[in-house]
Amino acid sequence: MGPLSDTVGKTYQSQHGLGQWVAPHLDIWSQHDGFVHGAFRTDGWGIDPVPRGFQAVRIIQNGRARPLTVAHFHGLRDVGGKGDTPARADQAMRALTVLSKLRHLKTTSS
Repeated sequence: MGPLSDTVGKTYQSQHGLGQWVAPHLDIWSQHDGFVHGAFRTDGWGIDPVPRGFQAVRIIQNGRARPLTVAHFHGLRDVGGKGDTPARADQAMRALTVLSKLRHLKTTSS
């Protein structure tokens, strides 16, 4: 929670967000962050459903032949509970699409 800043230094208030840390002994093979539901809102998060961010990183450790992908995102909140909905299925498919693209990247990118 707290303010977020864009690449030109403009600050936006936020009550939502994701964080991902990579240990210094691991090399980042490729990475991605973006949205799997909605899009960035310059005027704040507004009413539900708020946009849902997605982060993924492919890391490699010395001595290992293949990278490991670690990804996470917040699922859509639904007052009806945690059951499947068309919007949640769409969010999952968007996450799968990002992971499929990330799998084929060879260098660090965003």
